[in-house]
Amino acid sequence: SHGVSHRALPYLNRQQIVYELEKSREELSDFIKKPVRTIAYPFGLQSKHVQEMAGEAGYQYGCINLWGGRTPNPLCLRRFPVYGTDSLNALKRKIKSHPFQRAEILKLQMLSWPAILTPLYQKFLKKYE
Repeated sequence: SHGVSHRALPYLNRQQIVYELEKSREELSDFIKKPVRTIAYPFGLQSKHVQEMAGEAGYQYGCINLWGGRTPNPLCLRRFPVYGTDSLNALKRKIKSHPFQRAEILKLQMLSWPAILTPLYQKFLKKYE
């Protein structure tokens, strides 16, 4: 799951977070005809509060990003991003690079920097129902 509208969950109120977590999980479960147990928090952003709510919504695992999740917590796991522009070879390099090669980390930072601004845009400029 990745939320219904890809909004930064820590910036939302409780009702909005519940909606994003539960509706997304429900729709995906209906679509794939299997339970959805994992969420990749949009932008990798989460908080202890969001993690707790994800657990309450039925998620067993939560993925943040490459640089987080240093403590053993199944609702705060590290992950590497995979982009639609990644080739099969790029994906293989990401999987084999443990820890990530310096060049791969630099590439990920360059590709993901605009995402830093999105939660601010969502919070201050875009209005949701």
